[in-house]
Amino acid sequence: MMRKVILTAAILSGLSFQAMAETPSFNFVEVGFTQLDIDNSPFEPDGFELDFNYELSDNVYLSADHAKVDEANVDMKMTNLGIGFKSDINNSSTVFAQIDWANYEAANYDEKGYKLSAGIRSNVTENIELTGAYEYLDIDDESANYYVVGAAYKFSDALSLYADYKLESDVDQMSLGVRFNF
Repeated sequence: MMRKVILTAAILSGLSFQAMAETPSFNFVEVGFTQLDIDNSPFEPDGFELDFNYELSDNVYLSADHAKVDEANVDMKMTNLGIGFKSDINNSSTVFAQIDWANYEAANYDEKGYKLSAGIRSNVTENIELTGAYEYLDIDDESANYYVVGAAYKFSDALSLYADYKLESDVDQMSLGVRFNF
């Protein structure tokens, strides 16, 4: 089901509903609320996330994100630091690939690994951006496949509201926040 959603988002993002003068910016800071929904568990930690992207050139960018969630005095921290490559596929859409160093901490767990991501971001209208992506996470000899869909509504060139949803077989993550573009 999620693959159909991502495929639909990718197809729609390739269509230009209005003449767009630019592709999505990879220069931004996001601050938001995030919540995990862990299957077969009453544990649903929530907290904050902070994401930062900075374009080094037309095709290369840096990325850093950190999330801290907790419930019942159990803290979980997730940190990723990476570099990505992006390429415009038309005047409103960009494909990207990214590799991250990943660190996940919880209670007596502190493990490092890597995350690979690939996706598409598209300005489907002057104010609406859609995202579809796939993420592969490998931590401590365990791996997970995430399917990501997201949307952002641009209030101005500098300010957007975003919502993201990540689906994995055992964990879903929902996020809502504010993006500051620079």
